Amino acid sequence: MLGGNNKWTANTADEQLIAAYQGGDQRAFDVLFKKHLHRILGICANTLDREEDCKDAAMDLYVVLRREIIRHEIHQFEGWLYTLVRNYCRKLIRERKQQQQMETLDGPWADFLQENNNLQQQQQDEELLHNLKKAIQELKPDQKECISLFYLDGHSYKEIANLTGLSLNKVKSNIQNGKRNIRIALAT
Repeated sequence: MLGGNNKWTANTADEQLIAAYQGGDQRAFDVLFKKHLHRILGICANTLDREEDCKDAAMDLYVVLRREIIRHEIHQFEGWLYTLVRNYCRKLIRERKQQQQMETLDGPWADFLQENNNLQQQQQDEELLHNLKKAIQELKPDQKECISLFYLDGHSYKEIANLTGLSLNKVKSNIQNGKRNIRIALAT
């Protein structure tokens, strides 16, 4: 059922649609997105206060979901989708509040706060990047290679399996275990 199958419907299991999309079938993603669009809009409506913001967020989430589905091993799609959409909407709210706060300030104070926020964010980003590089270096060799090929080079699971000679399941396992080990290292 993978590949160029043109028989994807809303009745097709999410797991099949995800696997087909991860295998390169764009139509499978489109069917999956349409199948869950009402959920996406509902989550947006519960989080955002304006209908136009919900529609804009749903359009943005089309792109976000296309990228994130390729990057993650998803076991329970609906729960994963709910978390991703809710977090995206919350990020929009935070960004809007920051923008409103900046607009209420005038003159040099606004410039100072913006520069200070930018500097703090840059320092946090640099520290996180340093810790992330350190955590990646401490991974087992297969995990390090799979994580690097997946996140840094943007290869799919199948491409990584072809490049490394590892089985598809071993690639998925290395990425999943590597992510867990990185999270543990960053939390300490």
